[in-house]
Amino acid sequence: MNALINILAKSGLLTKDLDYHLIRASMVLIFLAFGYQKWWPYEAQVLIPSISNGPLIFWMYPVFGIRGASFQEELGFPPAPKLDVFGKLDPSKATAAELRGQEIFFGKGQCGTCHTAPYYTDNLMHDLKTERFFKPVTINNMYATSDGAIKTFTLRGVKNQPPYLHDGRLLTLDDTVEFFNLVLGTKLTGEEKRDLVAFLRTL
Repeated sequence: MNALINILAKSGLLTKDLDYHLIRASMVLIFLAFGYQKWWPYEAQVLIPSISNGPLIFWMYPVFGIRGASFQEELGFPPAPKLDVFGKLDPSKATAAELRGQEIFFGKGQCGTCHTAPYYTDNLMHDLKTERFFKPVTINNMYATSDGAIKTFTLRGVKNQPPYLHDGRLLTLDDTVEFFNLVLGTKLTGEEKRDLVAFLRTL
């Protein structure tokens, strides 16, 4: 083991401690195997410091080409000029409908229970128990009974990323609000739904 460390040290790869570089190498290999698209943006942003600005990062370029070379830029959230540093609306920039939508999001709509600011996700798995609304059926020789637990998607930049839900079954934000209105039993009015969509478009 000491001989290996000495070889790596002479190569210049171990300018800091071994653990740091092993972690960085592991993350590069994971990106190599699965692609950075498999990571949520907020997860990847946490990992970036561990794998970038070092000699091992050159592995990314032949694997992903141009997209790989610019992957750090693609991992960030899009601009949200109406949000403050805490991920909430700046009242001086938001419309009345957007502000009402924010109140619904964190209140009656219960969206903020899982989609917490500022990244609008709790990074957890949740079971919506959608089987309450349909009878189990066989599809393509598979017995469909429920969705099970699904990961909370970040809502930052959500207006630019249709379709929605984990399997893309909801084509628009209006469809998504209606879906969760039914699943969560929030009984939002038509105006409340429109205000909520207006808020979602600011994220």
